[in-house]
Amino acid sequence: MFMGLALVGAAERLWYEVAGDAVTAWQHRLATMDEIVSEAVRRLSAGGLSVIDYRSGQHTSVDAAIRRHMVSQLGQASGRITM
Repeated sequence: MFMGLALVGAAERLWYEVAGDAVTAWQHRLATMDEIVSEAVRRLSAGGLSVIDYRSGQHTSVDAAIRRHMVSQLGQASGRITM
Protein backbone atom coordinates (compact mmCIF):
# COMPACT_ATOMS: atom_id res chain seq x y z
CA MET A 1 0.00 0.00 0.00
CA PHE A 2 1.04 3.56 -0.69
CA MET A 3 1.41 5.23 2.67
CA GLY A 4 1.46 8.91 3.47
CA LEU A 5 -1.67 9.92 1.56
CA ALA A 6 -4.03 12.40 3.14
CA LEU A 7 -7.15 11.23 1.32
CA VAL A 8 -10.43 10.28 2.96
CA GLY A 9 -13.49 8.20 2.18
CA ALA A 10 -14.46 7.81 -1.44
CA ALA A 11 -11.32 9.61 -2.69
CA GLU A 12 -9.09 7.17 -0.81
CA ARG A 13 -11.00 4.14 -2.12
CA LEU A 14 -10.84 5.51 -5.65
CA TRP A 15 -7.07 6.12 -5.39
CA TYR A 16 -6.33 2.60 -4.18
CA GLU A 17 -8.61 1.02 -6.80
CA VAL A 18 -7.13 2.98 -9.69
CA ALA A 19 -3.54 2.65 -8.44
CA GLY A 20 -3.94 -1.11 -7.99
CA ASP A 21 -5.43 -1.48 -11.46
CA ALA A 22 -2.56 0.56 -12.94
CA VAL A 23 0.12 -1.58 -11.29
CA THR A 24 -1.64 -4.78 -12.38
CA ALA A 25 -1.98 -3.54 -15.96
CA TRP A 26 1.72 -2.67 -16.07
CA GLN A 27 2.80 -5.99 -14.52
CA HIS A 28 0.79 -7.87 -17.14
CA ARG A 29 1.95 -5.56 -19.93
CA LEU A 30 -1.63 -4.76 -20.93
CA ALA A 31 -0.61 -1.32 -22.23
CA THR A 32 2.29 1.12 -22.24
CA MET A 33 3.13 3.12 -19.14
CA ASP A 34 1.79 6.29 -20.79
CA GLU A 35 -1.50 4.60 -21.73
CA ILE A 36 -1.94 3.23 -18.22
CA VAL A 37 -1.18 6.60 -16.64
CA SER A 38 -3.61 8.34 -19.03
CA GLU A 39 -6.40 5.92 -18.14
CA ALA A 40 -5.67 6.28 -14.42
CA VAL A 41 -5.72 10.08 -14.69
CA ARG A 42 -9.01 9.93 -16.59
CA ARG A 43 -10.58 7.75 -13.87
CA LEU A 44 -9.21 9.82 -11.00
CA SER A 45 -10.32 13.07 -12.65
CA ALA A 46 -13.80 11.64 -13.27
CA GLY A 47 -13.92 10.88 -9.55
CA GLY A 48 -13.01 14.46 -8.68
CA LEU A 49 -9.29 14.03 -7.95
CA SER A 50 -6.79 16.28 -9.70
CA VAL A 51 -4.21 16.63 -6.92
CA ILE A 52 -3.00 14.08 -4.38
CA ASP A 53 -2.31 15.49 -0.93
CA TYR A 54 0.25 13.79 1.29
CA ARG A 55 0.32 13.85 5.07
CA SER A 56 3.67 15.65 4.82
CA GLY A 57 1.86 18.63 3.28
CA GLN A 58 3.14 17.95 -0.24
CA HIS A 59 0.70 18.19 -3.14
CA THR A 60 1.25 16.29 -6.40
CA SER A 61 -0.72 16.11 -9.64
CA VAL A 62 -2.49 12.78 -10.14
CA ASP A 63 -0.40 11.93 -13.20
CA ALA A 64 2.87 12.34 -11.30
CA ALA A 65 1.49 10.54 -8.24
CA ILE A 66 0.22 7.52 -10.19
CA ARG A 67 3.46 7.24 -12.16
CA ARG A 68 5.51 7.48 -8.94
CA HIS A 69 3.30 4.86 -7.31
CA MET A 70 3.68 2.45 -10.23
CA VAL A 71 7.47 2.78 -10.33
CA SER A 72 7.69 2.38 -6.56
CA GLN A 73 5.47 -0.71 -6.45
CA LEU A 74 7.23 -2.37 -9.36
CA GLY A 75 10.62 -1.64 -7.80
CA GLN A 76 9.49 -3.25 -4.56
CA ALA A 77 8.14 -6.28 -6.42
CA SER A 78 11.44 -6.65 -8.31
CA GLY A 79 13.36 -6.45 -5.06
CA ARG A 80 11.26 -9.22 -3.53
CA ILE A 81 11.74 -11.45 -6.58
CA THR A 82 15.54 -11.06 -6.63
CA MET A 83 15.99 -11.71 -2.90
